[in-house]
Amino acid sequence: MDLFEFARDVTAVLYPSQPPPLRHSRLRTGPYDEFSYGHPWYHPGKGFLFLHTLYENKGRSLYWTTSKSGRDWAKPRLLARAGLGHYQITAHEGDRTAGVFNLHPEPVGLNARTNLYYVETRDMGETWKTVDGRSVAVPIRSGRNPALVHDYQAEHLLVYLRDVVFGRDGNPVILYLTSEGYESGPKDGPRQ
Repeated sequence: MDLFEFARDVTAVLYPSQPPPLRHSRLRTGPYDEFSYGHPWYHPGKGFLFLHTLYENKGRSLYWTTSKSGRDWAKPRLLARAGLGHYQITAHEGDRTAGVFNLHPEPVGLNARTNLYYVETRDMGETWKTVDGRSVAVPIRSGRNPALVHDYQAEHLLVYLRDVVFGRDGNPVILYLTSEGYESGPKDGPRQ
C-alpha cells in the first residue's frame, strides 16, 4: 500500500509500498514539494489519479497528476483556479473520479466561499465533464463556467463541502452546508 502524506508549509511526501531497505523514500509529485488536501485514487490497470491543492498566488489552486506506479509522476496539471481558489472533495468508483468544489471569491477569499461546482473524468484526467455530461475545458479560470451546479453567490450564501459519493443509480450525492456567514453561532443564520 502506498502512503500519501499531505502538509502545508512543510514538505509533503509519498511513501511507496516497497520502500528501499532501512528507510522510506520521499518522492516528489512534480515541480514542487508542498501540496495539500490530497485525494489519491487508484485505477486498476492504469495507476493513480491524484487530485490535490497547491497554495499559490495568495490562494488555493486545484491540480491533478497521474502515475502508473506511484513512483514516477506526470507533471501536475491545473484543474481549476478562479478568484482566490477553491476547496475540493472527491469521489471514485470504477473508472470514474469526481471533483466537487466551491469558489473563494475576491477580495475576501475563503471566508466568502460560495457556489457548488462538479466535474468528473473517466480517463484519468484527459477529459472532464459536468454532472450532465457536457465537456469542460480545463483549467477552469472563471466562477462562471459549465461546471457550476448552483449559484449560491447570487443568493449571498456560503458553501461548506462535506462529502460526495455515488449513489446506487450512479448519480453523485453531495453533502454540503449553506450559511449566511462564516462565524459560528446564531448571528449568521441557520446552517442548511
